[in-house]
Amino acid sequence: QALLHGLVSSGTVAREPRRLCKDGSVVYVDATSKLVRHASGEPQFILTCTKDVTLLKVRRDARLLEATYGHILESTPDGIVMVNPSGRIVLANSQAERQFGYSSGELIGRLVEHLIPERFRKGHVGHRNAYGVHPRQRAMGAGLELYGLRKDGTEFPVEISLSPLQTGDSTLVMSAIRDISGRKKAEKKFRDLLEAAPDAIVIVDSTGGIVLVNSQTERLFGYPREELLGQRVEILVPDRFRSRHPG
Repeated sequence: QALLHGLVSSGTVAREPRRLCKDGSVVYVDATSKLVRHASGEPQFILTCTKDVTLLKVRRDARLLEATYGHILESTPDGIVMVNPSGRIVLANSQAERQFGYSSGELIGRLVEHLIPERFRKGHVGHRNAYGVHPRQRAMGAGLELYGLRKDGTEFPVEISLSPLQTGDSTLVMSAIRDISGRKKAEKKFRDLLEAAPDAIVIVDSTGGIVLVNSQTERLFGYPREELLGQRVEILVPDRFRSRHPG
């Protein structure tokens, strides 16, 4: 109704609205609508011409963001990628470019799914859109193992935190990406050492919850590993001692 009212008043209306695609992705279009009338002067139909301007908008936003935040993002140790509601990357710092193996400016305009292994891409569009409905600062994929995809096709483990950033006409998603390959290697080495130990080893957290056991523990106590993880360590203590053991 608002469009029709504008057309009746001026004859032509130009807009840059967002449109939703079948796969759930968002695009920006330059839409020009014109009211076509009958010979009697009464409105007959609305003729609308649309042009995809998603990449043009990305480049425009990239220039503005670079001028505003570029020097700040370059000072952070993590890779930073900013994504607009259409899923396009509008800004990436040099740390992110090095992490993913791209040259300077090469990530701008690409869908963020290019940085995700193929097996996760289909579901990621839905997760991205859901975050846009309720944006807030949080870790991405809490409890899950996340992987980034380099330009050469290799994968690497990552930790990602998400934060919304409000700009003039939309909310961007800022992703802070940390390569945890070194940590994963250290964890594997530690686990290998545990498995090589001749004794049963049980590691608990500050609340007494079991967080790690080796195979010798499984054999000694007769529990499969999955039944011990998350349990309180008192499960391995005779019943008559359990009440006093937490102290």
